[in-house]
Order: sequence, then structure tokens, then C-alpha cells
Amino acid sequence: MDLNTFTHSLWPTLAITKKTRQNYEGAYRCNIAATLGNKQLTSITKNELIDALATLPPQTRYQTLMALRVIYREAIERELVQVSYGEAAALTQEDVHDGFVHITKSKHGATKSQAGVRNVPLLCKFVPFAQHQNSIAKALKPYGVTVHSLRKTYAYTLKSAGIHVTTAAKLMGHSNPMMTLKIYTQVRDDEAGIATRVFKICLVII
Repeated sequence: MDLNTFTHSLWPTLAITKKTRQNYEGAYRCNIAATLGNKQLTSITKNELIDALATLPPQTRYQTLMALRVIYREAIERELVQVSYGEAAALTQEDVHDGFVHITKSKHGATKSQAGVRNVPLLCKFVPFAQHQNSIAKALKPYGVTVHSLRKTYAYTLKSAGIHVTTAAKLMGHSNPMMTLKIYTQVRDDEAGIATRVFKICLVII
């Protein structure tokens, strides 16, 4: 699916205000649609997105970046774009010592940002990841799991253990804790059900 087709179908489904939708649509239409819109979602590179934003004025660049973040967040959720697992694929036994997994690189070279360099507690025996994303995706598919699901599960496990969001951001390699907070604030159906039952009990007691 090309970027324009996906984006056109996406806007009406977003739970955002009319003004925000108009801002996103306008920023995308003016700054991205003509140059990258006809390319396949899976073929657009990070550098192409950076180049598309580079010459824009600061306020326009920010608005366009926000639109692109929403577009790619939704594309990842729909599994139209796979999340990179380059850091996991680059790990070797030498990176695991002293009870930690020492993440310093990606299979493509450096980590995406300085925040990606981190030490993560080792929770089980180290097993090397597959070197190709298709291999790990194939292994996970029978369980209804994706590479993206693994990160979300890890974040939710940290949340359930009472780990502060800033610590979780560091462990996950997020440069902005707000990215982690979005996962932390997602509520599972069973949690919503528990909250509803507790509320009803309180009403009875009162």
C-alpha cells in the first residue's frame, strides 16, 4: 500500500479534534504527499523522511512531524510496517555480562539515538535473535505476536511491576519518556472491568 492511500483512509478513523485533523491533513498534503505519497509504506526510509522535513520552517516542520508520527504509529499498529529489531539482532554473548544486557549498537551500525545505548537487566538465559526480521516474524506468528508486541509487553511488564516511567524509558531506549508514558497509560480490558466492579462496590457501600 502506498503512503497516500493509507493516509487518505486513516484520517477519518482518528479520535482527534476536527482542527487537529485539518492541521495534520494540511501539513501532510503540502509537505509529504507529492514527494513520498506514491511510494510504498514499506519502502520509505528514515533518511527520506528526514530529507522531506529538513528544508521546512520550524513550525511547519513540527506540524508535519506530528502528522508523520501519527501515520506511522497507526501503520505499525496495523502491522503494515514492521518495527526494527536491529538492536536485538546485533547482540552477542559478549554483550551479556554482570547480570545485564549491554546494548551499544544495532545490526545496521549505531543505535538510532544516544538513548539507545543502555544496560538492561538480564531476566533469562541469553538466546541470540534471528538475523533476519522475517525469521523472527515467522516464529512469532503462530502465537499472534509481532516484534512490536514484544516491546509493548515489556513496557507493560515494567508498568505492572511499579517501575517509574522515566526508568522504563531508559530501559527501552526512548529518548522522550512521553513515548513510554503513552504505553503506560494504555488500559487493558480486564483492568477497565476491575475498575468498573470496584466502582459499583463503592456505590453499594456508600
